[in-house]
Order: sequence, then C-alpha cells, then structure tokens
Amino acid sequence: MSVYNGIPINESKLVANYVLFIFLFLLTVAAAVFLIHLQLEGRDTKRMERIKKLRAQAATDEKAAKRLAKEERSLKKRRKENRAERIRTAFLWCLIVCAGVLILVFGIIQPMQDHFKKDYVVYTGEIEVSPYIRDPYITLEDGTVVYGGRSLSSEDTYATIVYAKRSRRLLGVQK
Repeated sequence: MSVYNGIPINESKLVANYVLFIFLFLLTVAAAVFLIHLQLEGRDTKRMERIKKLRAQAATDEKAAKRLAKEERSLKKRRKENRAERIRTAFLWCLIVCAGVLILVFGIIQPMQDHFKKDYVVYTGEIEVSPYIRDPYITLEDGTVVYGGRSLSSEDTYATIVYAKRSRRLLGVQK
C-alpha cells in the first residue's frame, strides 16, 4: 500500500484490471488467429491452380477454354451458395476487431497510463454511493462516476477520494 497526497491508496485493483484485460485481448487475438486458420484451410488451392493453368492454356486450346468456362461457372455457383457463410465470417471479423480495439483502448491503455504516470485525481466533497451488483459506484458532484467503493456505504455523503483519471477506478478513501 502506498500514499498519494497523504491518502493511503491501493493500486492492486487497477493493475489487476489491466492484467485481466491483457488476458482478454490475448484471447481475442487467439480467436482471430483461429479464424484465419479456418479461412485458409477452407480455400481450395488445387482448384485455383487448375484455373490458373487453364487460363494459360485457353488462348491456344479450345478444350481448355471449355474446361475453364465450366470451372469458372462452378466457382461462381459455389460462391453464390456460400454467400451467407461469407457474411457470417465478415460479421465475426468485425466483432473480433471491434472487441480487440475496445479492450485495448479502454481496458489496457487507459489503466496502464494511469498506473505508470501516477495520473490520479484527489477529490474532496459531496459523494453519492450507489449499490451495484458486486462493487458500488460513486457519483461525484460534477457527475463523474468512479467505480469500486466497497469501503463506503450508501450513508456516506462526504469523503476525500483518490481515483485514476482515465479509468475512473477508486484507489483510496479518507472519510
């Protein structure tokens, strides 16, 4: 436990918060790698090589031109049949990328900046403690919401608190 402006603070929840989000980000990256693997595995490389060879032969050989036309029709039909799967895959990619960016920006970068720069805010004044599922949250006079107030009860209305500026995580309380 350390002290910030004379108020004892506990940075362990802030650190645990961004370590957890680093783990979630790594899971998101693993999901993206798995999706890439599935997409690459699903490609028909032999068929594409055959079409490439037929294109080279089609200029001089009539049979090759007919086989090329047949292969291209078959490929077009297959793409049309797999349209729903491609839409699902595109949606899944969007979901994975958005989740990764959100986790990176709000779950990792902001708490890390708060922790390494020691960018904390000391607030003294009226507070409103609201119960929540696991951790209560604190609403300050200016409307700022600070998360994590287990040491406070809903009867507490005035306190000096220290919280992380960007991630708004409660670090210390002095009643």
